[in-house]
Amino acid sequence: MFKDYRHKPYSFLLRLITLSMTAFTLGFGFYLLFGRASVLPGKFMIALSSVTFALYTVVASSMRPEEGVSPIWPFPMLGYAAGWAVTIWGITILARFSSSALGVVSGHLVFGVGMIAICISTISMTLIDWIHLFVKQPSTNKEAQKAEEGKGSKYAYIEIWSLTSIPSFFAIVGFVYAIVSLCSSSPAQQIGGDALMAQSFVCLALVFLVHILSKQANNIFLTRFRWRYSIYIVCTGVVNIVWGICVAAIKGGSFIPPGFGMIGLGLVCLAVCGKAHRVIGSWRNIPDIDFLASYFPILTLVAGLLISIVLFSTSLTNPNYTYAAYIMSGLSCVCLSIFGIVALPSVDASGV
Repeated sequence: MFKDYRHKPYSFLLRLITLSMTAFTLGFGFYLLFGRASVLPGKFMIALSSVTFALYTVVASSMRPEEGVSPIWPFPMLGYAAGWAVTIWGITILARFSSSALGVVSGHLVFGVGMIAICISTISMTLIDWIHLFVKQPSTNKEAQKAEEGKGSKYAYIEIWSLTSIPSFFAIVGFVYAIVSLCSSSPAQQIGGDALMAQSFVCLALVFLVHILSKQANNIFLTRFRWRYSIYIVCTGVVNIVWGICVAAIKGGSFIPPGFGMIGLGLVCLAVCGKAHRVIGSWRNIPDIDFLASYFPILTLVAGLLISIVLFSTSLTNPNYTYAAYIMSGLSCVCLSIFGIVALPSVDASGV
């Protein structure tokens, strides 16, 4: 789709998108925290800046080698540093304000966002030598495909599963802690549990994406790879959206912000799915899928912005919708940042 991806202006544009979203979420978060005294959405927006920054490291790790920039290792390391900083911040909030409902909810939110940032930084580790991928049009001859499959592989199988294990670990931790919180009798713990459960599904979607990209580096898409991993990512998004609708509609009240937050995280999963579909579509020489997948993040961005506009108008009569609108607008910024990695070149279907 993007034929001039090796040109510096294109690389600059993708990095500008992610960095501008990082600046916006960070600045708006501090404004909400100190200017509007909105502690919960303020901390959440500040934490989201680590996610958009991690997406920047993915873009930089992929595009900067084409511009002769070396070494590239600092980019994923910076992403990991930001993710770990936010994760530790969330743990600190949970430890210091365990008796406060606001502290419990914000701690869950910040902790989950930090885990997502770490998982995204693993993508930059996977793509760090993307220039060595097989950028030729796959052969249509099955015997030739079998002969090519795995040839010149960058990762051993132990390395593929080691990369996949990083987001898997955080997804498991998130699910376990979310279940513990949901089993609590405290409404604040249940709100935090709902939010953390949705964030864990995002981590799970990133598990599948890391696995897809590491297999791409090994040229294992020709005969054995199926569409199941991309379908799994779609399922995580659908589960989040349906669960969020049920939480917001059935429980209502203080559960409205996490309910819409789950819907927003479902949109993030669907945006991530765009990257998976584009990689697989281009590798398997299906240009239509490759083309349409690039618009997944844009469609989710538009959906998130429309929902946030409706929420802001509704917040005049119910303040719970104000928090929900802030959260949805922040997650819309993440969807736009995901466009930066979806637009990255994978294996071009035309063989370029």
